[in-house]
Amino acid sequence: MYCTVCGTNNPANATFCCQCGVPFTNATQAKPVQQVQLVQPVQIVNTVPAVPRGPVKFPGKGLGIFSMILGILSLVLLCVWFISPFLALFGISFACFSKYGSARAGAPNGCASAGLACSFVTLGIYIVLIIIGLANI
Repeated sequence: MYCTVCGTNNPANATFCCQCGVPFTNATQAKPVQQVQLVQPVQIVNTVPAVPRGPVKFPGKGLGIFSMILGILSLVLLCVWFISPFLALFGISFACFSKYGSARAGAPNGCASAGLACSFVTLGIYIVLIIIGLANI
């Protein structure tokens, strides 16, 4: 016999349900068990638009790499007095543009930071060398 509360199949001579503990009376034993009709499953349609696949693009990353290259070149070419400060100034400007674009997108840009650091170090050394050169005159 089936329990009318939880639907568990119990032995025919049981006085209590073995699952939920409800006592069986003559009225509950005499009730027929209702058959449950299975409903056809509903097909779920995917309404979420497809996400484009491919590499994630960070704005300003190319400018950050370019500013890092300019900063390193300005350090390497420090002995060429007429090229190095201009490379450093361009490195600083490209790094600032790159940092601005990355900050708007919330993306990190370490290359732009490295370009800024190299360019500022180059300008600092260049200024110190100019001061030392002027002091010797």
